[in-house]
Amino acid sequence: MSPDIDERDLQAAADLARETCACFALRHAARQTTRLFETELSQAGLSPGQFSILSALVLHEEIAFSDLAERLGMERTSLSRALRPLARDGHITLSPEGPRRRRSAKITEAGRKTYAGAFPLWQRAQAKAARQFGPQAWPELADRLSKLSETQT
Repeated sequence: MSPDIDERDLQAAADLARETCACFALRHAARQTTRLFETELSQAGLSPGQFSILSALVLHEEIAFSDLAERLGMERTSLSRALRPLARDGHITLSPEGPRRRRSAKITEAGRKTYAGAFPLWQRAQAKAARQFGPQAWPELADRLSKLSETQT
């Protein structure tokens, strides 16, 4: 321990950090929210991340890995790992690798059906999350989080 700070000051600093830390608060809320969505979406055999990927593919049908990663705010290598189970389960197809070919992902008919079945589960989780934040607070919070995400990239 540094000789410049005594134990009481160190504890006060830790208490202040715990009570006011944006990172801690956001991560804690994210874990709680993720559990809620995991519980609902698991009934369709999907994780929240997989649901997000399928959402993007429903909108874009076929999309390059790099573009999909950017839209989802993910690293390309993390996205590649997340795509494998979706491909294995027949929800998506992946283009072959090649020296000049950009890899892409494409949703399958089975993926569309799985997504359609999962959507009402997502709606239920979304409604629960919105109720926890409050009907007036949620839209403002969602907007602020979106803007925060844009400034961090």
